[in-house]
Amino acid sequence: MSASNELEKAATAYALDAVRLDKQGQKGRAITLYQKAIESLLQLVQLYPEYGLNKVYVQRAIAYQERIKALQGAVSPTEMNRASNEDNEGGSSATMDGNSNGNGGGKGNEELVITE
Repeated sequence: MSASNELEKAATAYALDAVRLDKQGQKGRAITLYQKAIESLLQLVQLYPEYGLNKVYVQRAIAYQERIKALQGAVSPTEMNRASNEDNEGGSSATMDGNSNGNGGGKGNEELVITE
């Protein structure tokens, strides 16, 4: 699998898990995963500047950043520290196949869309 596919799958996995955690009220962990999704998307744009989906990737990164800003107003510093510590200990639930719940997925880039 190419590096671009790996980065795309990672971004999708991070975004899906971020949305799931966001819905579950785990805002600190969601913020961390939104940030990882943004990093993966922007890395794709930097490595492959001529890629046709770059505009979509940048739009998604902006949307995730806006969601992070909204969540930051609702997250206590304690929750952010806890989320950061869990992530540093390998507690991230994002999977490279974009499927953290074990029910098969297989959808495309549309999974990068935030649902609130």
